[in-house]
Amino acid sequence: MKIHWEEIERYADIVAKKVLDSHYKFDIIVGIATSGLVPTTLVSKALGIKNVVTISASSYEGYKKGSLKFLNLPRIEYLKGVKNVLLVDDIVATGGTMEAVRNLFKNDFDVLDVKTSSLVVSERVCEKYPDFYGKSILREEDDFIFFPWDKYEGFTE
Repeated sequence: MKIHWEEIERYADIVAKKVLDSHYKFDIIVGIATSGLVPTTLVSKALGIKNVVTISASSYEGYKKGSLKFLNLPRIEYLKGVKNVLLVDDIVATGGTMEAVRNLFKNDFDVLDVKTSSLVVSERVCEKYPDFYGKSILREEDDFIFFPWDKYEGFTE
C-alpha cells in the first residue's frame, strides 16, 4: 500500500489539529529518525514549535523486524528544563518502538510527560496506539505500507 504526498500532508494536519484540540502544551518535539523526519517537520511547523530534536531508533532491516536499536540520542543539555515531549514518527506498527522511546525519555531523560504521534497506524498489528495519529489503516497481513521516502531504501510495491 502506497501513501502519497497529499495523504501525508493531510495526516500531518490531522495530527496537528488533534494536538491543538487537546490544549496540551509541548516544550519540545522529538522526531524518530530516519523515517519520522519528514512528518516531524510537517507537524512541528503546523504547531509552530521550533524546539525540535531527533533520536535514531530502528527495529527493521528492510522488510524484516529485528531487535530495537537506539543509534543516536539527543544531547542531555538540549533537554534541560523540558517537561512535556511530543514524539513523532511516520508509522506505528505494533507500537513497540514508540513505547520504548517514550520510556527512554521518561526514565533516562527525566521528563514529566511524553505523548506520542504518527501519521499512520497499522491497525492489524498495533498493540499500543499513539496518543495522536492521522489515519488507522487495516492492511493485508503481508502488505507493507510505503511512504515516498522508502524508495531510497530499495523498497518496491
